[in-house]
Amino acid sequence: MSKDVVITVDGSSKFQQARVGFVIRDRVTNNVLESVSRDVGRGTSNEAEYYAIILGLGCVERYTPTNVVVYTDSQLIVRQLKGEYRVSHKLRPLYAHAKRSLQAAKARLVWHRRDEGDGPLADSLATLRTKENLSGHDTTVDKERHRGKTSL
Repeated sequence: MSKDVVITVDGSSKFQQARVGFVIRDRVTNNVLESVSRDVGRGTSNEAEYYAIILGLGCVERYTPTNVVVYTDSQLIVRQLKGEYRVSHKLRPLYAHAKRSLQAAKARLVWHRRDEGDGPLADSLATLRTKENLSGHDTTVDKERHRGKTSL
């Protein structure tokens, strides 16, 4: 495994039930190291996006990377974390945690379209949890189906 890691994150919220999905990939070999889908409780889509960044960076620590790039499809979150947009009072604790996590990992945050790279997979992992939870199905992620670890 190389020391360059890419994380593609996405958050989703339906009826105030927030979920996240993210994919961690070795940047050199392009191998998926981990793919995660997780419920994070009550929250908005913006809160879910912040949780995805925080949890994704928390998982990436175990790989001891030297270079980390985080991809998200949320322009709002990227611009808030870059100081270009104001952060609402409600989002400030998540903003501060995400900012610290990005700085600690020396990670670079990049906006990308939802259909680029692992965006569709991260989106599927986040919305899969939403669809399963709303339909009453078990929301436990099948590790073999998603070819990755699910625990944080």
